[in-house]
Amino acid sequence: VHLAKLKLRDFRNIRKLDAAFEPGFHVLLGLNAQGKTNLLEAVYLLATLRSFRGVGNAQLIRHEQKAFFAGGLALGRSESEIHYYWSPEQRKLTVNEKSIRRITDYLGTLRTVVFCAEDSLLINGPAKSRRRFLDLLLTQSRPGYLELLHRYTEALRSRNALLKR
Repeated sequence: VHLAKLKLRDFRNIRKLDAAFEPGFHVLLGLNAQGKTNLLEAVYLLATLRSFRGVGNAQLIRHEQKAFFAGGLALGRSESEIHYYWSPEQRKLTVNEKSIRRITDYLGTLRTVVFCAEDSLLINGPAKSRRRFLDLLLTQSRPGYLELLHRYTEALRSRNALLKR
């Protein structure tokens, strides 16, 4: 799967962006604070519906705006036209003009992995960081994994509650 088109409106410092990408390797060049990392964050957002910077969606809205829009065209075995609109009052996610209600129905439509300076925790940080990273990868590549992860987490909570008695 590759992201062939990216469309952003009022996302971080980007007022309007319409970009097309050919398959392959891309290099982003620019001065500081011009939006290179924000563009990468938008791609990650389209894949996971969250920021890799660990901030809430309200912080992704451009200054003095009320909402953001991120859209893209993912090409793989089939075409997936993704539209994601977010405001504090309304959230709307569609793929090929069909509303998506559950994240489990969406994850894996577009797959992405981000490595940044903070990811040194994967090597010398706590095991919890490594598990979270692997869980994120697996939820994108295995559609049923998120449901299994929820069931496992609930079972673990129940077990721990019983052990505390």
